[in-house]
Amino acid sequence: MNRRDCLRAAGLLAGVALSPAACSTDSMRGSIAVGPGQRRCSGAIGVQLFAVRDMLIADPRGALAKLGEVGFREVELFGFEENIFIDDPLFGLSAPEFRDALESAGLSAPIAHVSGAFEDISEVADIASSLGVMTLINPMAPEFLTVRDGQAIVSGVSGRDQMMGLASRLNAQGRECERNGLGFGYHNHHMEFELLGDRPAFDFLVENTDPALVKFELDVGWVAVSGRDPVDYIDRYHDRIIAVHMKDYDPSLPIGTDPKTYPIPEQAQLVEPGAGSIDFERIVEALEKYEICHRFVEVDVTTEPLETAERGYNYLVNLESQRTD
Repeated sequence: MNRRDCLRAAGLLAGVALSPAACSTDSMRGSIAVGPGQRRCSGAIGVQLFAVRDMLIADPRGALAKLGEVGFREVELFGFEENIFIDDPLFGLSAPEFRDALESAGLSAPIAHVSGAFEDISEVADIASSLGVMTLINPMAPEFLTVRDGQAIVSGVSGRDQMMGLASRLNAQGRECERNGLGFGYHNHHMEFELLGDRPAFDFLVENTDPALVKFELDVGWVAVSGRDPVDYIDRYHDRIIAVHMKDYDPSLPIGTDPKTYPIPEQAQLVEPGAGSIDFERIVEALEKYEICHRFVEVDVTTEPLETAERGYNYLVNLESQRTD
């Protein structure tokens, strides 16, 4: 099934476009008015659906129901536009059917990952609006990704021209999303923290993208892989960060040697929150301080997708409980 047929099969014309105001940064933060000293976020912990994709392929309604039973209240979709992982981002359901399955499970989907190479997002915008998706995220820059014989090959930063081209494209994509009533953001891996001259390329990206058009989804696990401090980046760029991937990093684990399973070898060292070396108490404190409320548990590769997600969820819930006691 090609991309156009896939989107149509998913229920392309099922919704009415969201207004730009509905997709503002304030809306994305999900904050609520509370008294002094109380939590300002809604408390919804989400999960990125990539790790549980096999469950969704087998039984999308059942998989979403199980995630709701764990306690998740948000999911982050993936697979829109062309990708090598799945043929259908809604796993055989139409957009109205998928939204019904989300609502039946007590879930919402405020954010979706979309191919980093898109030029015309109007088709995806139609389906996004019917699902309640407010923001699209570029999960991997094409500048860092080559697909050869169905296998992803990931490279790093090659220079200033490459990064300037990426920044320019992100600005154009952000403008395209804005025209279609959607917010737009960029998700990091570890390569963006390689030095570009005397400073990390990530900082270059932030400074050369339009704050009104391009936000960021900070993956704290990949920041840790790079050797940087995630809290430092939350403090520095909190006004640009609208969501966070909550994954841990265990450098004592061996790196992956099978490129089909681990396109990035360090993926084998990424684990659920609480199972690695990251100080999530500091991270949660910073997220609360800046009211960054969309937090998605994600583990790139796992043989126990539901159990891994549930362990990450329970760890974060317990951490929140300890902080508020």
